Amino acid sequence: MIETVFRGESLPTRDRCDSWREPVRASHARVHVRGDCYDDFSAPLRRLDLGSIQISESTCPSVRSHRPPRQLHHADPGRYVLSFVRTGTATVGQSGREATIGVGDLLLHTNTKPGLLTPGGRTKLVEVVVPRALLLLPVPAVDRLLATRLPGRHGVGALFTRFVSRLTDDSATYTPADVSRLSAITLDLVTAFLAHQLAAGGPTEGGRHALALRLTAFIDRYLDDPGLTPGRIAAAHHLSVRTLHRHFQQHGTTVAAFVRDRRLERARHHLAHAPLDSRPIHVIASSCGFSRPADFTRAFRAAYGMPPSEYRRLSRQARTGTPCGPPPGGAPGSATGDGEDHPYSGSGVDPFVEAPDPAGRGCVAEVLGVDR
Repeated sequence: MIETVFRGESLPTRDRCDSWREPVRASHARVHVRGDCYDDFSAPLRRLDLGSIQISESTCPSVRSHRPPRQLHHADPGRYVLSFVRTGTATVGQSGREATIGVGDLLLHTNTKPGLLTPGGRTKLVEVVVPRALLLLPVPAVDRLLATRLPGRHGVGALFTRFVSRLTDDSATYTPADVSRLSAITLDLVTAFLAHQLAAGGPTEGGRHALALRLTAFIDRYLDDPGLTPGRIAAAHHLSVRTLHRHFQQHGTTVAAFVRDRRLERARHHLAHAPLDSRPIHVIASSCGFSRPADFTRAFRAAYGMPPSEYRRLSRQARTGTPCGPPPGGAPGSATGDGEDHPYSGSGVDPFVEAPDPAGRGCVAEVLGVDR
């Protein structure tokens, strides 16, 4: 679950800077990295993988990570990065704003807009990367928080930074079975922190975000029910179906896409969970609300780049430490679809879901999608 991406001490001095630039570019979604390298350059970079949530901790030299407009790409999944420093300072510029944080502050930026990150000297920077689709918060409202100094000394901000700091410090004690729980806690804390900041904008904003949290909790509670339709969700919250659809559109997604993504995430966690290794894949699919195995297999492959059986195989091998070897040929055996698609099972690539590329990345990276 933890990967040391770069440690300069293991490389010849002349190779350290260039070797460091590549994982930094990869972890920040095709950015340009500029800065002078020096003889004692080390800049260790670690990454903690929690499935859809990525956490990195790096000790940064005085460099600038710049994402110009030409580096933006329509195929990039939308991601928010919530950052804080454990030592030193960091400056982020994005959306026409610039803010500098020290210990006790937080900063938000995104991979969907041009931006500039500048650590101040030997800064220990922690970044939590969250897919935008998993936050049921309005994108325009969240974007107003970009490149602004956010409070992290008290309340939800302090709870978030302390949890993530402890998470990275104790990473050696976790097992793959802990991933789904830790991912859910991290996502809940990120959502709670951002919703708290947005609620400070006034009672109207606060009411919308409170509704978003209630809707998310309700959907998660009934994910196993194939009858979780927009009509049922709307009725449970005393909304019209039209109002419900408009609410999700204001948050940059749809009811169907959000429910499908949550179901796929739960299924992926179950497939990687050791105590469920003996449970058939079609049973896992059914427990996550997919009424037909073929629908589930198609949606899972579109979201994660491999069929569920392959994901489970790689996950087992990651837990046991055995080599991955070549993937088995053919698709997993499953029933074919028999008519109209289930309303929440997608076909084709979902632009809201980050799909890992399993080619040539080693066993753990294939399972967890570490090396982005």
